[in-house]
Amino acid sequence: FELAAPSGQAPEWVELLPAGPDIVGADGRRWRLSDPDAVVAATVALGRSLVFDWEHGSETLGPKGHRAPAAGWLDAFEVRGGAIWAHVSWTDQGRADVESRAYRY
Repeated sequence: FELAAPSGQAPEWVELLPAGPDIVGADGRRWRLSDPDAVVAATVALGRSLVFDWEHGSETLGPKGHRAPAAGWLDAFEVRGGAIWAHVSWTDQGRADVESRAYRY
């Protein structure tokens, strides 16, 4: 999916996972999404927003003590036609990164 909306603005909602059950990423990795409603329910049950970051920084840089700022926060989740979507509350820098197309996909 492309982050920037046709208007060039950062979108409020992004597709996290396309409809399954079998999903193949652009890099060839494969996933199975057989119950998207259960995934959304488990995510909502966490009771907190999830970080939306660039290049998995919170997982790769953060544990090493490096800065890994959020681009935004995923704060609502829903299933649309079998795909999982999330609402993004962008940080100022995250919004700028998307709207300038520094990050696109």
